[in-house]
Amino acid sequence: MGYEGIIWDCGGVIINFDADITNRLLSQATGKDPQEINAYLYGGSATGREYNEGAFEPYYLGGCDSSQFYRIIKKGLNLQMAEKEFAAIWKATFTNPNTEIVEFIHALHPRYQQVILSSTNPWQWDRMNEFSTIGGRIDLETLLGKERIVTSYSVGHKKPAPQLFEAACRSLGLRKEECVYIDDIKKYTDAFLAWGGGNAVHVDLNADDFVENCIDDLIKLGFFRRVS
Repeated sequence: MGYEGIIWDCGGVIINFDADITNRLLSQATGKDPQEINAYLYGGSATGREYNEGAFEPYYLGGCDSSQFYRIIKKGLNLQMAEKEFAAIWKATFTNPNTEIVEFIHALHPRYQQVILSSTNPWQWDRMNEFSTIGGRIDLETLLGKERIVTSYSVGHKKPAPQLFEAACRSLGLRKEECVYIDDIKKYTDAFLAWGGGNAVHVDLNADDFVENCIDDLIKLGFFRRVS
């Protein structure tokens, strides 16, 4: 069958990130070991690159706003810094965009329906969206529409909860069988397929050519760039 919609993971696939950057910066500010900070923020979930447990979880799931999250971390780590300084450190985990993928998203729009499905929080989504403005292009939220930015904090569930997949397909106005899901965590792409999604692309971030592989896999599934 032909596929009409793409559900994009963002962190790792569209925008590169390295949580160790924030861990190191907070270590410098507090004198605590980076591994201690990592365990406090994310529990054991960082091992699988899920980052959905620990002190971070309420913020990630929409249980508190950015200022409340800052106060939680300030108390938990005994931080001696203003909220603005902490926000900058929190956002620093995102490093740069995968330019070719951002360009591909623009090239597919509006021929195909696309949505971002991101495990994230307000500060870090803002940072990722800022990074998507490359080559004078508009940001992804403006391109796709705010209703097509589906996040863990807006839905209140963590991947791979079916509620997130349902929200993404609903925002596209498509049946799940018509959608392809892209993520760098195989556990999540497998869950989408088990849920009944049309197809999935697992992006292996350890491969040097993962960006090209991702685009090639989508082209093989029938997604072609718009011809100007």
